[in-house]
Amino acid sequence: MSISATTNEGVTRILLSPREMTQVREKYIKDGTFFIKGTHSTWVPKYQVKYLARSVVKPWPDVEGLVLPMTPGEAARVELKRQFPGLKRVGWPGAQVRLFDWRWPMYFKRPYEGYIYYYDLSAAYWQIYRMLWLNVAFPRGFGSLDLLPVATRLEHWKEARNAVIGSIASRKTQAVKDGRVINLSTQNNFLSPNLWATVQAILNEVASVAKDCGAIYCLTDGYFIPASANPEGFGRYLTEWRFRYKLIKTMGNVKGWMSYSLENGRTTELYKKGFQGGRPFELIKLARPRDNFYFVDWWAHTVRKYRGIMEVTE
Repeated sequence: MSISATTNEGVTRILLSPREMTQVREKYIKDGTFFIKGTHSTWVPKYQVKYLARSVVKPWPDVEGLVLPMTPGEAARVELKRQFPGLKRVGWPGAQVRLFDWRWPMYFKRPYEGYIYYYDLSAAYWQIYRMLWLNVAFPRGFGSLDLLPVATRLEHWKEARNAVIGSIASRKTQAVKDGRVINLSTQNNFLSPNLWATVQAILNEVASVAKDCGAIYCLTDGYFIPASANPEGFGRYLTEWRFRYKLIKTMGNVKGWMSYSLENGRTTELYKKGFQGGRPFELIKLARPRDNFYFVDWWAHTVRKYRGIMEVTE
């Protein structure tokens, strides 16, 4: 356990190992002390102490320039605050909260063993939202709160740049009081269902094209396409529509959902445990039926053209 820094507000920030984090939480549960638990942190308001997972933090300047150890989520929120100082709310009608129902694509067709083209969108969330706005209109509108500066500052910290998407969708947090877990609503000035839905709609269209090219497996931004299908066609599509991606050509064995092993890549825990089979399923949603270019075309061409015009005229 080590005291790393104290903020200008007097909050002590302490770095912990996973074992120490568990011990601290157990202690406060036993004492009946209220605390808020994050993915990588434990915040104890009574003592003005915040415990952080040592393995994920990096030194990062807050909005006042004070360099502090921060989790990826904290750094993402700091950059949003830095870019949009004084922002109280992203304007959107209450009914649009339903846009948070959009989900990342998931698809499993069948088990497969053989030569696989594994396509992986590089920094998928980041490369999409960096061209957009915090207050982008859904569907296919523009905005005024530019996310490119935020994306640029976070470009080289993978976890923090991904955390931007989580930050604009976060509506609840978990706390522990008297040993009981309770859900709390949070004040989030950067809440943006329009941006969330736009990013997910683009990923779903990409997954739909991968499926049309013969993909047997898709999760968010990764796609397995047998060599006997049309993997090159999918690569041409990604290039044409200006997506950055990595490609691994390898022997692979896909036994089921989240159960696979790639000769030149990772092997999942379920595969190691021998999990096989699983029913085929498809969770791919298109904004317009049978149109998997509706958002992608807008993002790849219209948005870039619009941004170019704005840069010239400003």
